[in-house]
This record gives sequence, C-alpha cells and structure tokens, in this order.
Amino acid sequence: MSEIEIISTHEGKPTCVIKGYNVHLSITHDGDYAMAMVVLENV
Repeated sequence: MSEIEIISTHEGKPTCVIKGYNVHLSITHDGDYAMAMVVLENV
C-alpha cells in the first residue's frame, strides 16, 4: 500500500482513499486524546 490519501468531503467528513479497497474510517477525539478505526474491504 503505497498510495493512501485522507481527504475531507464537502461536509467536512474525513475520507480515506486506497485504490482497490473500500475504506470505512471513523475518527474521534476528546481533549488530549484521539482515536481512529479503519476497516478495509477488498473490491
């Protein structure tokens, strides 16, 4: 995986794009802490 791109939609939602995969991305934060979860599906 050499090409990973994180972009924002027009609504401000972060989106991850990886060619050949469906990517489900969730990002959250609270104070000094941040967490992300990513699920990849082969297409």
